[in-house]
Amino acid sequence: MTAIPFGVLGALLANAIRGLENDVYFQIGLLVLIGLGAKNAVLRVSAAVDFRR
Repeated sequence: MTAIPFGVLGALLANAIRGLENDVYFQIGLLVLIGLGAKNAVLRVSAAVDFRR
């Protein structure tokens, strides 16, 4: 449950440390990061449900 917030905070922190702008490419990258993290979480939950059965 905390993988997505940690990923987003890590990306924001790395972006701030390097002094980069919050441009459209960064925002698209954040959307991709959120999407992949959510997909991974859904796959883990479905695998856990299958293993439980």
